[in-house]
Amino acid sequence: MGLLRHLATELLGDGLTPELPGDPIEPLVLADRIAQLVRARGREDELLRRLTAIDNQIALETSEWSGPRLLGSKYAFFAEACAQLANTQSFRATFVGPVFLFPQWVVDRRNLQRQTPNFSVAVRRYLEEGRTKVGITSRIILRNSNAFLKDYQSLVRPDERNKFINDMLNEVTALYGQRGDEGPQTRCADTGYIYLPHVFEHAVLIATRTGPMAQVDGGWIDTTTEAIRRERDRFDKVYDGVQQTQEEAIEQLRRFIRAFWKA
Repeated sequence: MGLLRHLATELLGDGLTPELPGDPIEPLVLADRIAQLVRARGREDELLRRLTAIDNQIALETSEWSGPRLLGSKYAFFAEACAQLANTQSFRATFVGPVFLFPQWVVDRRNLQRQTPNFSVAVRRYLEEGRTKVGITSRIILRNSNAFLKDYQSLVRPDERNKFINDMLNEVTALYGQRGDEGPQTRCADTGYIYLPHVFEHAVLIATRTGPMAQVDGGWIDTTTEAIRRERDRFDKVYDGVQQTQEEAIEQLRRFIRAFWKA
């Protein structure tokens, strides 16, 4: 927070910094307001150069560190997750629900409301590419928790609910096939909210959240070979322990979607 305010003072001057919201405030909200003021004064390129320099300095300072590294915000976590997903041949993750199956109109609406990187879209693209590219492997666990609708129901008006359900079901078929026997390896099981690993080829990210209905608020990244192997093996043991076929898992997913707003 102090770094953001210092950068704002240098770019905007002392006279304009009172236009910034005071503490306590979420870092993303402060950053968004700084970006608005900088954009209005035509200094976006300078802001980008300054932020890039800060990122490079942080990377230099942490390049020799081989243990876990804190990702202190939701933005930092999902930005790192998107970067890892763009450079991996394998992917294992647990999701609160089928976030990567949103129809495009919901994705567009989400992008207007939220500033964090859209990891769900990156996941969908990766899973679709995995159907045609040799060597890509994915294993997905869907918790299908009530937290799914709590997180995302604000994107859908009451009069749009039936359309949302039908469009989601169509997205299921597009990715998994009519019989549910295609697409990425998937199981439906609520494994809990406390421990949420995302396992990539070159890193493992562990998401954190404060409660079963809370959103991810940050996490950790570990790039050591031992940590990646350990988390991959742990994930696979949980996945293989779910007594479902692919077809059974996708049918359970369809039942979950059909029951939206009926509980």
